[in-house]
Formats: sequence, C-alpha cells, structure tokens
Amino acid sequence: MERKPVVIPQEALEKEAAVCGQIKALWASRGRTPRAFVDTYGCQQNEADSERIRGMLRASGYEIVDTEEGADCIVINTCAIREHAETRVYGNVGALVHTKARHPEQKIFLCGCMMGQPQVVERIKNSYRHVDGVFNPHELWRFPELLQSVLRTNKRIFAVDDSAGNIAEGIPVVRSSDLKAWVSIMYGCNNFCSYCIVPYVRGRERSRRPEEILEEVKGLIAAGYKDITLLGQKNVKYEFNYRPDVLETFDNKHPDHDYWVKFNCPEFTTLCPITGQPDFGTIYISYIPDEKMVESKSLKLYLFSFRNNGDFHEDVVNIIMKDLIKLMNPKYIEVWGKFLPRGGISIDPYTNYGRPDTKYEQLAQTRFVNHDLYSLDKVDNR
Repeated sequence: MERKPVVIPQEALEKEAAVCGQIKALWASRGRTPRAFVDTYGCQQNEADSERIRGMLRASGYEIVDTEEGADCIVINTCAIREHAETRVYGNVGALVHTKARHPEQKIFLCGCMMGQPQVVERIKNSYRHVDGVFNPHELWRFPELLQSVLRTNKRIFAVDDSAGNIAEGIPVVRSSDLKAWVSIMYGCNNFCSYCIVPYVRGRERSRRPEEILEEVKGLIAAGYKDITLLGQKNVKYEFNYRPDVLETFDNKHPDHDYWVKFNCPEFTTLCPITGQPDFGTIYISYIPDEKMVESKSLKLYLFSFRNNGDFHEDVVNIIMKDLIKLMNPKYIEVWGKFLPRGGISIDPYTNYGRPDTKYEQLAQTRFVNHDLYSLDKVDNR
C-alpha cells in the first residue's frame, strides 16, 4: 500500500503549543528558569530543525545556552549521512553520562536522521541508558509532549514513526542569526538512490504550500533578514556536455596563510573522441587558494558535464586545470588523472601550475619533476 505524507492538523499543533505553556508553568512553580542546550550535526536542514527545537524549548520556558554543562535539557540533532558524524554522536552521547551524573535531573534527547534507523534506536535503547528520549524527524513537531511526558513520569520515551513524512506549519523558531535564515520549501526525497539514506530517514518528497513559504519569507524580510536560503529545492540540472560556466567560487576565509585543498573524484567519465566509447577514471585536484575557492557542488556538476564530451585523457586534465585557474586564480594547482585501462593501456596524465615569479612557480617545478615518486592509490575517504 502506498504511504502518503500528511499535513499535521492545526488542532494538533495548537495542542502542542498548549503543552509548551504547561511545561513553562511547571518550571515557574518550581521557582526557576530551566536551561536547554541543542547540539546539531549535519546539513542545513538539520540546522533549520534545531532552530524549531529551540523555538519549542523557549516557548516552554527554557533559556537557550551554549553548553551542556548545567543544562536541564540536552537535545542532540544527529546526522546519518557520514560515518564520521555518527561516530562523533556516539562518543559525545556516551560522554554525557558524566554530566548527567552531576545533574541527575537532566533530560537528554536524541533526534535527527540517525534516529530514523531502527538499529540505531535499538542501540541507544540498550547501551545508552542515560538517554531519556528519542524521536525521528517525523516526530519533531511532537517534541513538547515528549518532553512533558519525560518530565512527569521520568520514564524513557521512543517516538520513531515509520511514516512517509509530514508537514507541520507554525512551529515556533529561534534562529541562530539575525541576518541569515533557513526556509524549508520541501522535505524528503522519492529517488531512493543506492548510496543515499535520505528517503528512508526523511520520508517521501513533500512540498510546503507556496503561500506558507511566501508568508514566512515576507516576515523574515520585515524583520531585517538579508540572507534567506531555501532548503530542499530540487532544481539541480545535470549537463551532459562540457559546461565550465557552472563553476562557482566562494571567499577564502584564511588568506593569511597557505594550505592545501584536495578533491578526489573517483567517478569521472568522459568519451573517447575516436571511438565514442566511455572512459572511466579518477581525477585528483590539489590547490593552494588565494582569495577565491571553488565551490564543491559546482565542481561536481562541472566534472559531470564531461560525460558526453569527447576528449583525450591528456586534454581532460589540462582543460580542468586551465578552467580552475581562470575561475579562482590559485597560487598553485595540480590535476592528475588516473584512468582505467582500455585496450590494455592505462593513461595517468599530470599537469600543474604555480603563479609566475613567486615561490609557487618553484613549487610547481619541484612537484612536476617528483610527481611520480608518490602514490595516490592510498587515498581513503571513508
């Protein structure tokens, strides 16, 4: 049976708002202002979700603080996209057993994409007994009642709805900036790519009503916000023919010293200009930035645009390097292609550039002479 996303009824959201008032009254009866700490891992959508969690906490009478020490409520918003982020979450959640030992009344909640995975929830339930509550992204709007339940009963709660997702409008927000704001226009995904967990933990694709989005944006503009980022738009267009114009830059925030930036692109594809057969390889790009840096998503789209383009391997690395020099004028850059064999021969072209009449020109000469003395085969980005 097809699972369809739902819009949370206004009456249900009003009930949650009333619960916020009840929690606030509870703390007022205890004669003090509670404190809450929200820690966020992962993407901009998680940042936006954390702003809503802070909004519900503030509506419940909590002061938002910047540390878990002494907080009455801790919420960790997790990310399931990268293994490193998951490992950090487990480590940091484990360390909270000590803060809770010093503050036994402290309530700890875990939410976010990791909590959309049954095996993770089971691990938290069995191995992290100091965690009071777990809820996945579909249950975020119910956080006030989950918090109230834990405060009243001191019993652990696990809200992990396995639905196609929902849309909840009107949840209070405490934004992390006075100038920059996130605005979600859609949630979830329908693509179910083999390498991506988003549809499983964020649900099916669902869009907010345009009038709700416009009302939120108008309110932000009236409040003085200057930078509004729309989250969830799926208008990325993959070009199959060479498109250097898709490349974008951003400012280097550390121009006072040199450092390396390295891109490893293991799924590069282009066409043989003679036979039209596909060539597969890995492109390694290393550079020392000056004032501008290449934005990684635009680089991904740029490299993808070689897919139906006919170029010799030797041309590819030089075209890429020259386009990036034109784009961001780096102090130094090198591009190395390691292509899979065809016809019993593999080709690994290398090219580099150092800014003329500087120490980087000498660096380029040294790296060029010695480039074959070290191996790129040991690169491991797990």
